[in-house]
Amino acid sequence: LIKDEFGKIISCKIHDLMHDIAQEVSGKEVCTTNFAERILDNKTRHISYFHMGGTIFQFPKTKIGTSLRIGCGTSAVDMLLRNWKCLRALDLSYGGIGSLPSDLVKLMHLRY
Repeated sequence: LIKDEFGKIISCKIHDLMHDIAQEVSGKEVCTTNFAERILDNKTRHISYFHMGGTIFQFPKTKIGTSLRIGCGTSAVDMLLRNWKCLRALDLSYGGIGSLPSDLVKLMHLRY
């Protein structure tokens, strides 16, 4: 378990067998990606997206329903949030953004 100076968990190690079981249980509802070639399943509900530069991946509107973790700049976040009006949880802590996105006020179901 690795934590930062504020006690926030950055990473942890897990046995390969436990990792495989966790993936099997979560099914296709969870996706972590940093590239546009990633094909999302219709059942995907939780996405972690880390933009590494270049073209920003445009997720289809119907592909996300519950939570999104974004690691990219403010302009990229604005572009990504336009499609997700029913988003319930949003994590911007990995993006290093300076101000809140303007489209944040349009997320009526956002809780966290």
